[in-house]
Amino acid sequence: LRQQAATGAELLRQTFIKESRWQRVQQEYERTYQHSGFRIRNTSAAQEVKNLAKNLTQVVSRKMRAIKELVTFAESAAASYIPNPAIEESQVSYIDAKLVEESDPRMEYDRMFLQKVVKNQSSVHIPVETYKGDVKVLNDIYWSNELDKVFYSNKRKDPELLWQFYGSQNGIFRMFPGMKWRQPKGKIDVYDVRRRPWSGSMHGQALDLTKLAVVSLINTLGENDFVAVAQYPGRQVTTDHTAKPHLLRDAVPEESKSNGTCFRSFVQATKRNKDRLFAQINDLSAYGIVNFYEAIDFAYSMFEEFYKAPVNNHGALCNSMIMIFTDGDVSDSMDETRQLIRTWRNRSALLDKIRIFTYSVGQHQNPTEPLLEVACSNRGYFAEIPAMGAVTSQVEVINLNADALRTILIAFMCALRLRHF
Repeated sequence: LRQQAATGAELLRQTFIKESRWQRVQQEYERTYQHSGFRIRNTSAAQEVKNLAKNLTQVVSRKMRAIKELVTFAESAAASYIPNPAIEESQVSYIDAKLVEESDPRMEYDRMFLQKVVKNQSSVHIPVETYKGDVKVLNDIYWSNELDKVFYSNKRKDPELLWQFYGSQNGIFRMFPGMKWRQPKGKIDVYDVRRRPWSGSMHGQALDLTKLAVVSLINTLGENDFVAVAQYPGRQVTTDHTAKPHLLRDAVPEESKSNGTCFRSFVQATKRNKDRLFAQINDLSAYGIVNFYEAIDFAYSMFEEFYKAPVNNHGALCNSMIMIFTDGDVSDSMDETRQLIRTWRNRSALLDKIRIFTYSVGQHQNPTEPLLEVACSNRGYFAEIPAMGAVTSQVEVINLNADALRTILIAFMCALRLRHF
């Protein structure tokens, strides 16, 4: 064994010398040492760690000092500012991060940020569901313009300081130096600083509202959560209409004659999986007539299949939720739906724990009492999302009514199908 070990060690040594070009590296070091100011000094790992810790402490101290100065100034400015209830957009000057162009003369390329920025002024991002002309928003922007003085002062004191940010309770997000907000093409801008980690047929504004609400919800999920998104086309209205409920599919060219690919069950809410779900949601369009009974039945069957699957990555199963978004009338099948839910809940303890959240989307005349009844009788929550401004508050309600570890099935009602390009 000793001989074999020695032979193996020698083989490894020769392989290392050959593959690492060790002799060439040694020659280069010697040449550099002889012909330049390069010097070799003795040191120890303990000393290097000590020096590194000292330098890191100095860096962190400078950043902390900048943060404290910004906090102190912001608290003082906010406390002393008297809100103007009659303030108008024309009275507030700021750089809109979404609208500013790269060609703007104030934008200069900075090697430290590897992009064009406005070096002496911050830019402002406003969430898509927040009205820019809202009095609270305008007052927030007005008084927080003063923060640019501290941003600029901090940068002068510490040239190595990178981005500086400020976020308000009304969703205002300031970035210094000012930059252009870049949103990937084809994706919905759901960024909201307050949520960081974490019509008969549904079209037009109702469909856009639903997409935004679902994307916002998924965006709050972490890798401990599992999620599935399904569409429920409802009763068949034309021969080319797929009436059966199913999980979302990827969009595919029409000439391929393919149904697209879809997740087969719940998936972990990783960034990659969420991005794929966002793309699938973005490619949905409305179709068909609501069938609440089939929607509930499909959702429970997906949970039962998930629970019985022979895998160990189900998470903690702390909270299981069905979330249904619809603008349709579900009252005609309520008797059958009530009995169906009772049947499913009696099948197992895990199925009995599932909570149902229902959301009435858009402005319509359909009765909402059935949705309220289903949610309240299944330990859930009912909410209305009549306009963009309600999206944030209702998504926050979801987080307030559930623990951290979740398994969620999100249901689009009012018949949605994929658009083919």
